[in-house]
Amino acid sequence: MRNHLTRRVTSAATALAVVVPATAAIGAPPPRDFARTFPSAARLCERADAGKLRGALKGKDAQVEAACAQLRTAFANASTLNGRARRLALNAARQAFWGQVAAIANGTAEVPPPDPPIYTN
Repeated sequence: MRNHLTRRVTSAATALAVVVPATAAIGAPPPRDFARTFPSAARLCERADAGKLRGALKGKDAQVEAACAQLRTAFANASTLNGRARRLALNAARQAFWGQVAAIANGTAEVPPPDPPIYTN
């Protein structure tokens, strides 16, 4: 009886020793990269870099690349933040980027817009 109980306790302890570190390693998800955070913008930036813009943006590669550079800078700045401040900074950057792209497409983007606000913790 004692040997049987010892084996069960040992098996349970071994299983627990394997499961606990595995769940601790899961923790928070890794930070998302630029392409996963801004998928549409990343595709547009890739097309601008390749010189393959279409529609109203055709021929305006340099302006779109400048907007992409600002978005990448804002993403890098937001990556240093956590929680709500990061989400606010990313949303502000997203809105500024698409506003700038719309202005480029409409032909009203003569002066680059100011950088989005930088939020701190």
